[in-house]
Formats: sequence, C-alpha cells, structure tokens
Amino acid sequence: MKNCIILTILLSLIGCSSIKYTSNGAQDNRPLLFEDEYELSELNEIKLDGSAFWGIPLSSKSPTINQSGFVFTINGLAINKSTKILPILGMIGYTSAIGYGLNILAGNKYVQDGGYYDNYNVFIPTYTYKPRLPLVPAFIISVPIAGTLNNLTFRNSAINSAGSSLYYKLITENPDIDLFFYPKYTIHNNLNIWGQKATLSANFMGAKLKLD
Repeated sequence: MKNCIILTILLSLIGCSSIKYTSNGAQDNRPLLFEDEYELSELNEIKLDGSAFWGIPLSSKSPTINQSGFVFTINGLAINKSTKILPILGMIGYTSAIGYGLNILAGNKYVQDGGYYDNYNVFIPTYTYKPRLPLVPAFIISVPIAGTLNNLTFRNSAINSAGSSLYYKLITENPDIDLFFYPKYTIHNNLNIWGQKATLSANFMGAKLKLD
C-alpha cells in the first residue's frame, strides 16, 4: 500500500505540465494555377476548449462539439477526433490489472471459518485462507492510480476534444469560402495528475472563387 501511495505521488509530479504547440501547414494549398480567379482573405481565428478527466474526454458546452466536418485541401498538424471508447477501455484495463495486483501482493490470511465437535464433544476449529485485501476493495483503491496512468497514456484527450469540431466550425462560419489554406495552429495543453485542459487556436487563409 505504501508503494502505491509513493507511485501515485511520483506520477502526479511527472504529469504536471503545460505545453504549447505551434504548427504551420505542411503544404501550401493555395490555388497556384488559377490565382487570378480567386479572392483571398484572412479568416477570423477559431478558438476551442477541451478537457478530460482520467484521460476520458469530457463533454463540452459548445453546441458544435458533437458535429464534425472535413476539409479536403488542408494538410498539416493532425488533430484526431475525440473518442471516449479507448480511454474508457484503458481505464477498465488499468483498474483491473492494478486491483488484481494489489489483491495478490496483499497475500492471504489464515482465519477460522467454522468447526466441529469430535466424539468426545471437543470443539475442533477449522481454518481457511482468505485474501487480506478482497477484490472489491482492491479495485476501489486502484481507481485513482489507474486514473493517473490512464491520464498519462491518453495525454492528448483534451486536445482531441477541442479539435473535434474544428473543421465543422470552420465551414459553418465561412460558408462562402471555397478553399482553405495556410493553416496555423496554437495549442495550450495543461496536464495534471487526473485532468487535462487544452485550448486550440486555429488561423486559416481562405479563397473565394470569383464568379465575374
């Protein structure tokens, strides 16, 4: 038990961090051959927030969080769609593994479970081995440790949560834009022992086809 507490403290110190990423698009998707046919403009910045607990993305109050979009011309930093399935499975796996481990490490104890009377009316007790730490309490104790490990394993859950509706918001806020290019992303990701918070800022250039 003491070792588990020390492990949790060490993991909490490792997990506290704040990271900033900035990325320009890997490719220029600007219309090279027909530049005179497009009207270029700098689009308004899009800013999205995301959070996670124990590595599991939390639902956002944003009305677009469950919406997604796809922009074929954009290349650059990969921002994956938020998913809860893998972090939840990871949490279950860590909890089970650590719980069973604690159960085994705690060992067994020799306890009386009954008895009987012999032919001389003398009571003979019987004993059996029982775990010092049953599975249910072991699983309960393992939850915060599993949460720490799962949070470190899925350290980008908050970033993915913030980026889930990025392209949907980009398209819906710029319905008259035909091409998006020069993507630039700035990501602030704060990772602590159990939780994550991320802010994603995205800037794009847009091209609108001239109909005249």
